[in-house]
Amino acid sequence: MVSQRLNPPWLRIAGMVAFVALLLAPNARAGSSFAWSPDGKWVAYVDQSPPAPARLPVDWFFKPSNDSTETGDVRPPAAKLSERSRLWVTQVQTRKSVLIEDAVGTIAAPIWSPDGRSIAFVRMIPSREGRGTAEIVIRDTTNRRVLLTKAVDDLPHEISQLPKITLAWSPDGKFIAVPAIQPMGVAIFRVDTGRLIKSLDGAMLPAWSPDGTKLLYVSTGDEDWLELLDSHFGASRHLADVGHLEAPPIFSRDGQTVITLSRARTQRGATPPSEEVELWRVRVDDNKTERLTTVATTSGDRILHSTSVTADRDGENVVFATSIANEPSQVSRFHPRERSVVDKFPMLDPTLSIENLALSPVNNLDVKPSGAMLALRLNGLPLLCDLDSRQLVPLTPDADLRAAWTAMVLTSADQIVRELRPQSIVAGHAIKRPIAPPMPGELEFNSEALHRFRRFGRIGHDLIDKSANEPSWELANLIFDYLREDYPAALQDIEAVETHEADPNLRLRLLNLRAQVFVGLSDFERARGTLAYLKSLETTRSRKVIEESSSGVSLLKVSAPDAGWTDYALGRIARLEADAAKEDAAPIEPTDHRNFDAPQPGLGLDIIPEPPKNLGPLQIRPDFPNQPLPDNRRMFLERRIPPPPPGNLERFHN
Repeated sequence: MVSQRLNPPWLRIAGMVAFVALLLAPNARAGSSFAWSPDGKWVAYVDQSPPAPARLPVDWFFKPSNDSTETGDVRPPAAKLSERSRLWVTQVQTRKSVLIEDAVGTIAAPIWSPDGRSIAFVRMIPSREGRGTAEIVIRDTTNRRVLLTKAVDDLPHEISQLPKITLAWSPDGKFIAVPAIQPMGVAIFRVDTGRLIKSLDGAMLPAWSPDGTKLLYVSTGDEDWLELLDSHFGASRHLADVGHLEAPPIFSRDGQTVITLSRARTQRGATPPSEEVELWRVRVDDNKTERLTTVATTSGDRILHSTSVTADRDGENVVFATSIANEPSQVSRFHPRERSVVDKFPMLDPTLSIENLALSPVNNLDVKPSGAMLALRLNGLPLLCDLDSRQLVPLTPDADLRAAWTAMVLTSADQIVRELRPQSIVAGHAIKRPIAPPMPGELEFNSEALHRFRRFGRIGHDLIDKSANEPSWELANLIFDYLREDYPAALQDIEAVETHEADPNLRLRLLNLRAQVFVGLSDFERARGTLAYLKSLETTRSRKVIEESSSGVSLLKVSAPDAGWTDYALGRIARLEADAAKEDAAPIEPTDHRNFDAPQPGLGLDIIPEPPKNLGPLQIRPDFPNQPLPDNRRMFLERRIPPPPPGNLERFHN
C-alpha cells in the first residue's frame, strides 16, 4: 500500500519524470499500461473508457433479424481529451480498490516508487482553443500534492492518445531514467538531489539491470539497436541490432541476458510491408544474439496493429500477444529455457483484442500460490487473468466500469450469436427469427459456438449489478442466464420481466423466448403449446397493403416478418423428440459388465488359492469364542482334518 510519508526530492524528480514523458509518443493509448507494486500485491491502472450508456445494449436479443451475419466493431471508442479519467489501485488478493484520482481530462499511466509507497502520474486538463494544462501529481494514502503545473500552448487532437510512460528506476532507488523530448533522449537524474547525471540523445525505452549496475536503452533511427551503459555513466557500448521495439527490453534475474520482442520488415517494397515479430535473447557479456521463436508473420491484409510482451522476475515465463487484422487474438506463454510455447489461449473470445500485458513481478504466496497473475486490457477494459486456472477477473471497482464491462460483453455476444447461429429454413426459404438467440438443440452439444456462448454467459452473469434498478440490467441478466444454459434461472427471469413489462412487442418476444427455454428444459409439451399459441397469432399480425399496377389496384395481404418461424420451431422439436426416443429405445449396456478373464464369483469358476506350506496351529481370539472362521481358514481346516469315522464321534471329540 502507498505510504504516508513523502520525500520532497523524490517528488521533484517524479514531477520532471512524468511531464518529460508526457509528449514522447503522441500516438500511444492514454493510460494503457499497468503498474505492479514491487511486492506484486497491488496493481495500478487508469480507466479512460467512455461513460457507460444509461441503458445497456440488450435490444438486439429481442428484435427480429435476418440470418445473415451482422458484425461491427465491438471495441470501445477512443476516449476524448475532455472525458473523465480515473486512476485506480486494486489489491490482487482481496480485489479491493482505491480511487487515487478522478479528473476531467486525461491521466497518463501511473508509476510506483521503488519502495512501493507512493504513486506519481500526469494529468492533462483541456482548456480552450487547443490549449491545456499539464499537472504532475503525487499521491499516497493521505496526501495529494500538485508538484508542477505547466501550460501547453499547442494541444493537438492527437494528444488524447497520451504516451506510455516508460520510466526506469534503479533498484537501489538512487537514480531514475526519464524519457526526454526535444530532442528525443533519456535523462538520468539522481533522486536524492535532483541533479542531472547524464543525457542520452536519441534514446528511449530505458531498463535497469536487477543489480542496478547497468542501464539498457534503445537508440532509434531507421532501425532500433540496444545500447548498454555502466553504472559509472561513461561511454555506452553497442549491444545488438533488434529491429523495431515497442516495449522496454526485459532483463533476466541474473542480469546476464536480455529478452526483446521486435518487429522487422521482410519486404520493404511491399504495400503494406511484410513484417516478422520475433522473440530474441541477447547475452550482455559477449553480445551474442539468438532468435528464440517467431511470434507472427504479417503480409497482405494481415496487418500488424500492436504487440505486447511481459515476463516474470525469474524469467521463467515470457507472455506475449499480437494484434493482427483478420486473425484471432490469443495469449502465448513461452519458456525461454526450453525454447517452447507451452500454452496458447484466447481471453474470453478470440474476437476480442488483447493489449498491454503486465505479469506480476513476484511469486508471492500471500497473493497466489504460483504468482502467475497477468494484467491486460481486453477490448480496452482492464482484466486480471490467472495463467494456471484461466480464471478471468474483470477489474470493475465502481458502477461505471461494471457497466462498461457488461456493455462490452453484450455487444460482443451479439456479434458472435449472429455469426454462429444456423439459418432457419422453411420450405426452402430462409425466414426471420423473432428473437436473436438460437434454439437449444440447433447447435451440436460440444460445438465451439456453444462453448463461446457459455463463456459470455458465465462472465456476464458475474458482472450483473444486483442493486441496479434499471430494466436493462434485468434483461441483461436474462440474456446471460440463457447463454450459459441455466434454463430454470432464465424461466424465472422471464416471469420477473413480464410482471412489469407493458410493451406488447417485447411481451411477444418474451413468449418466443419462453418456448425456447421450454425446449432447453426438455419440456416439449409446453413448448409445443406455446408455439401453437404463437402460430394462432400470425394471422392477426398480418397486414393489408394496397398495390397499384398496370392491371389496376389490388389488395395484398402481407404476413408478419417472422411468419413461418413457429413451423420451423415445431419441426426442430419433433426432431429432438425423435432423437430422445431413439436414445430411450437403444439397448442399454449392463453397468455390471464382467471381464471374461476375471469371471463372476459363485459360478463354479473360482480359482482356489493354494494353501500355504506351513499353516501352523489355528489361533482363535479368546474374547471372541463364537466368532466364525474365515472362509479360507475353514477351507484349509477341512482339507487338513479328515472326517471322523462312523460311530466313533465321542472318541474323535476327546
